[in-house]
Amino acid sequence: MASTGVVQREAESPGEVDSGKEPGIFSDIDGVGHPLAESWATRSWTSPRPGMEHCYTAPVRSNSSGLLPKGPELTLPRSKTEKKEIPKYDLKLDRLPESEKKKLIENLVKIQNDGTLEVDVASTGPVASELLELDAIGSIPEDIKDTTFEFGKSIPRLKIAILVVGTRGDVQPFIAFAKKLQAFAKIMNSITMEFGHHVRLATHVNFSTFVKSCGLEFYPLGGDPRVMAGYMARNKGFILSGPTEINIQRKQLKEIIDSLLPACTGPDLDSGMPFRAQAIIANPPAYGHLHVAEALGVPLHIFFTMPWTPTNEFPHPFARVPQSAAYRLSYLIVDLIVWWGIRGFINDFRKRKLKLPPIAYFSTYHGSISHLPTGYMWSPHLVPKPTDWGALVDVVGFCFLNLGTEYQPEKEFVQWIEQGPKPIYIGFGSMPLEDAKKTTTIILEALRETGQRGIISRGWGDLGSLSEVPVDVYLLGDCPHDWLFPHCTAVVHHGGAGTTASGLRAGCPTTIVPFFGDQFFWGERIHAIGVGPAPIPISELNVECLSSAIEFMLDPEVKMCATELAKQIENEDGVAAAVDAFHKHLPPELPIPPTSLDDEPPNPIQWLLQFLEKWSAHHHFVNNSILYGLSWLVLAGCFWCLGEFCNVNDGSFEVEQQWVDELDGKLHKKETCEAVTIIETPPMVVVGVVAYVKTPRGLRSLNTVWAQHLSEEVRRRFYKSWCKSKKKAFTKYSKKYESEEGKKEIQVQLEKMKKYASVIRVLAHTQIRRMKGLKVDFAYSFFEKQIPIDAVFQKDEMIDVIGVTKGKGYEGVVTRWGVTRLPRKTHRGLRKVACIGAWHPARVSYTVARAGQNGYHHRTEMNKKIYKVGKAGDESHGAITEFDRTEKDITPMGGFPHYGIVKDDYIMMKGCCVGPKKRVVTLRQSLLKQTSRVALEEIKLKFIDTSSKFGHGRFQTTEEKRKFYGRMKA
Repeated sequence: MASTGVVQREAESPGEVDSGKEPGIFSDIDGVGHPLAESWATRSWTSPRPGMEHCYTAPVRSNSSGLLPKGPELTLPRSKTEKKEIPKYDLKLDRLPESEKKKLIENLVKIQNDGTLEVDVASTGPVASELLELDAIGSIPEDIKDTTFEFGKSIPRLKIAILVVGTRGDVQPFIAFAKKLQAFAKIMNSITMEFGHHVRLATHVNFSTFVKSCGLEFYPLGGDPRVMAGYMARNKGFILSGPTEINIQRKQLKEIIDSLLPACTGPDLDSGMPFRAQAIIANPPAYGHLHVAEALGVPLHIFFTMPWTPTNEFPHPFARVPQSAAYRLSYLIVDLIVWWGIRGFINDFRKRKLKLPPIAYFSTYHGSISHLPTGYMWSPHLVPKPTDWGALVDVVGFCFLNLGTEYQPEKEFVQWIEQGPKPIYIGFGSMPLEDAKKTTTIILEALRETGQRGIISRGWGDLGSLSEVPVDVYLLGDCPHDWLFPHCTAVVHHGGAGTTASGLRAGCPTTIVPFFGDQFFWGERIHAIGVGPAPIPISELNVECLSSAIEFMLDPEVKMCATELAKQIENEDGVAAAVDAFHKHLPPELPIPPTSLDDEPPNPIQWLLQFLEKWSAHHHFVNNSILYGLSWLVLAGCFWCLGEFCNVNDGSFEVEQQWVDELDGKLHKKETCEAVTIIETPPMVVVGVVAYVKTPRGLRSLNTVWAQHLSEEVRRRFYKSWCKSKKKAFTKYSKKYESEEGKKEIQVQLEKMKKYASVIRVLAHTQIRRMKGLKVDFAYSFFEKQIPIDAVFQKDEMIDVIGVTKGKGYEGVVTRWGVTRLPRKTHRGLRKVACIGAWHPARVSYTVARAGQNGYHHRTEMNKKIYKVGKAGDESHGAITEFDRTEKDITPMGGFPHYGIVKDDYIMMKGCCVGPKKRVVTLRQSLLKQTSRVALEEIKLKFIDTSSKFGHGRFQTTEEKRKFYGRMKA
């Protein structure tokens, strides 16, 4: 018997559950967080923040109006606090009971009518002095400093789910990011090979057309950005405009959270193809991303367009902090208040959907992203990376989608632009307006007073609703900013991160009219670096302020600063930097993908499968021909392997997942022990291509094209006795490649295949389902090249094994069919079957039990699961797992019986394999679409037992044997 072990995984203990409700500004109501906390939490992606008086800014010279431009030199300060030691506060909440924790937070935080949180540390008295510890910031430790990212040679093609909640300005940078992740380009042997990750972008259904038009897979998330933006425009602070506001926002938030798991595990809504995310990218407003990643066991990477990581250099954009020492504390306060608002939904989501224990009220695991790899999508020339952000945080730069290259403007609009000087753009994008007509009047009056031409963008607020439009004003609909802003002299907008980036990239002085959220942060940052005036909140917008802002932007020195900043931004590649940051922070066990032309080419089989899959879908083409596999050598060594079942897809496979994850289920947190087979799989070489035509009597070979150089292993197959032959096979054929006439003849044969062939077979590997012309070119381009096993199969894939069983000679009916011997009183044969068939059809069927050959039959075993794909030379000890660190090889001590030592690539396959040792078998991909739980689950190997009777002996390693027997006598 094989010795097996069981590694028991301890079940997670349920987290601390809320017990008791303390009164206060964020007390529980009906078991859910306080409505005020929930309403503030739902607004965290666009929360109103009129004014950020205590945020750091670079000094700007000003006159009585406060709108005097800066000097011509462009100064981009890192921060006012960079070159000095800054004390920081650290909130020690673990020392207090629940009631005192809430009381302390209430003393620290005051909710202002303008929607911001005022954090005043000095007002907390002696309680704060005990709980807030001061320490100086030193240099960044060596172990967390940024490291230079270098690509390796290979990486698996990951399935990545990108979760984005917000307006179009929030979604658009992620589309550019997703397109870059999805497509890398490489040219090898005059063939452009595209490879990359399988990316799904999940966001609101409002942007489905936009996402699909960019060539990305779309999945809808809950929530309506129009409804959420309208809510935040109506509520300046926490004073709700109506009794239904809480229910509306609760419904929006619940829809978003409940849609996150299907977005990561549900099948594609258009094609029905299964999908299970192997990595998640999300922005912080997609509440629940952390918990979905925990349930699926996949890495999570945060990307955002505004600061969300604690720092001592500036406060949270949603907080006003009088004391600079408490800047970092403001991030914790905001995280806690957001958590208090959403914890009811999150805990319900964890228990009901994710089968995870709930999280305590004041748990440190409330959703902060401080411990997660984070990338910020802004230019480091606009907001440099703070010195106390470690290696987990990257400032990658602006991510531009570049829609202007394909945009065709109306002729009337182009003529209007060319008729006069460059206009000023004024638009508020997705922001709703309470009084659009009044705002339009203010804009027209300001343009008239300054004598400027203007472009008014309607946006979601329906700006520019006029019965008569002035000649110097043009009302514009949807237009890409990267095309429009270079034709403008200055821009006035709401301060969204995407619009701000486009304006700075075009070198336009910018005026920010913030509505809420991070818009105030960007407005103050624009003013700090001298490319725009101080921000004008939408509630304070009037003709005088807007006119002064326009005059400020028209100053030549301000234009010079904007031009210099645009040059710096133009030299950045934020999208590529974001991809590098994502790959850099992948777990160590994942290899790194190639991106340069000097690396090894991507595996050709997967490339052809991907290319022709797209081609077939585009032309509605389906070919059900048999896909032949590769012939590999059998390593007839078997042993036991201990594995663990992981979660399977949700959605279309919900029944199977419920069965696996159910608390009382048979496989819930259980290990299983399976017998496996090791099959050695050395690389193969493509040596030719054969074409067939269809006839009434079946397929007939048309012609065959061979490679120039055929190895001895191939040529010896054409002789009955290789040792007695002259070994001249294919010597004349190979000379065709040396003459021009011979090359022309080969090209004629290839063209004949493309024109007349019905079926194409590649010698050594075939792609029957592929288009015949592409198959011929594909096969010909890879002549004499090796195809490794991992180019065809991968871990957790289901395959078919075709081989010949072990021959056992001539046997009788008892051995062959298992029939029962007749009674002894019958003397005409004890082992014969009485009836061998009816008079008609007057023949013996093959199903009748008769004596004959036993074994040596051609058999096909279906749906064998691959547990591991091993590479020769890449691993010194192939039997090491994450849980068993014993240094042992995949080959048992002394080698496999009647085979020896595995020296080449191999696969570990579940169960046994047909045929004896060292007999050639054919492996092929499964012909049917696999939808069962067994096929879709991911196997995590815990222990590989190489000491079973199927191996060779009782010991795993030489050291284990030496310890058992002791020292040998001299």
